[in-house]
Amino acid sequence: KIKFNGLLHTEVLIGDPDLGVAGTSDLLEESPRGKINIYDAKSNKKFSKYCPFGNRMLYPVDHLYQTDENVYSLQISLYAYILEEKFGYWVDDLTILWINPKTRKIEVIPVANRRSDVQNILEDYNKNYRGQDMDKLIQK
Repeated sequence: KIKFNGLLHTEVLIGDPDLGVAGTSDLLEESPRGKINIYDAKSNKKFSKYCPFGNRMLYPVDHLYQTDENVYSLQISLYAYILEEKFGYWVDDLTILWINPKTRKIEVIPVANRRSDVQNILEDYNKNYRGQDMDKLIQK
């Protein structure tokens, strides 16, 4: 069971038009201390925490292995970054709630806040890609 202590907000749109990014967090918890905890539910068939073949992500996060855990930790770290920088919230915990299809149970997976990686991604995007036609870039 998951124990929540604060006010819950579901399906929260988090975005920043200046950055050109937005997404939806499945669940935000506003703790009694005024901090925000971010939960994001995933229902993949499998949830990889390890990369047996050693595949790395692309620059500027090429120090990270290509795993579901890393991909989703970057996603919710971006949400945390926006909530802190754009709206002045203090984000405490980031958690993935993986709905395991085999056991039909929710696995609680705390993840690291990858704030510096998010900043590096945004800096690289602004320097090299902002204003470009993303469809053309993807087709390369």
